[in-house]
Parts: sequence; C-alpha cells; structure tokens
Amino acid sequence: MTLVGTNFRNVKTGIVFKGNKGTANVVGVAGGATIGNTTSGRTGIKMEGDGRANATVMNMAFMGNRTATGAEVTSGTLTVNTVTMTNVQTGMKVTGSGRANVMGVGATINLASGGIGIKMEGGIANVVNMTFKGSGTGAEVTSGTLMLNTVKMTNVQTGAKVTNGMLTVNGGED
Repeated sequence: MTLVGTNFRNVKTGIVFKGNKGTANVVGVAGGATIGNTTSGRTGIKMEGDGRANATVMNMAFMGNRTATGAEVTSGTLTVNTVTMTNVQTGMKVTGSGRANVMGVGATINLASGGIGIKMEGGIANVVNMTFKGSGTGAEVTSGTLMLNTVKMTNVQTGAKVTNGMLTVNGGED
C-alpha cells in the first residue's frame, strides 16, 4: 500500500497488521503519511501477525498525545524505516514472540515526559541509526533481547534500564 500525503486523525489505532504468513508494506511518499492520535492510550502501528507474518512501514510520522504508543509488536515481524514518533509515552513496545527492526537515518522518537523509547517485554528488537530525545528512558528491557546499533540519545534521564533479558549496544551517543 502506498500512502501519498495521507493523514489518520483521532483513531484508536492507525494501522494493524494481522495474519499468519505473507508480507505487507506501507510506504508514505511525497511528504509521507501521518498518524495523529489525540486521545489517551492510542497506538500508531500494531503488528499482531503470527510467526511468519512480516510488515514494513516506511516514511511515516506518528504524533502522540503524551500517553500514546508509536508502534507495538506482539507476534510476527515489524520493520519501521525512517519513521518519526513525537510526543509518545512509548515509542516501540515489543512483547511475546514479536520481532522488530527499527532503522533510518534521521528517524527520531521524541518522548513525552517520563516516556520510554523502546520497551522490551519479550521478543527481539534491532534498532539501527535512530535518535531518542526527551526526558524519559531511551530503552527498557524486562524480557527479550534488544540490540542498539549507532543509536543517539539526547536529553534522556536514563539511557538504558535492564532488569531481565539482554541488551547489546554498539556505537552511538548519549
């Protein structure tokens, strides 16, 4: 699916991927696409596919409301490339058997006060060439595996918090 100058506003969830196999791609071109959630507890992108399902989202922006989650993966694999998330409580949340790939030079997660850039509660995530900004925590791992490669953290209170699971950091700044 190609989105040209598309805006989703006041939605509970912007895009949901489901299914047990196959691949879905959503690309914002010519100015990209924006998901704007103005009510509390909303999610921009959800991946709920079974193990063999794959989805890629490119060139999009998610505008949160201080309580929103930019993207959530519970199962299947979600790749977000050059996606910017602004004013979110949680940028990316990975649980269960979910797998996430987050990449893109210039891609940024701007956290609301006390927010978390990427929250691992299971699964596996690989974050490459990304910037986390804000007064919260860049990464929090309570379960699962998180790999941060060339990740920059600006003005965060805590770079990474690990209570269980595994975190690998290669390059980057804080």
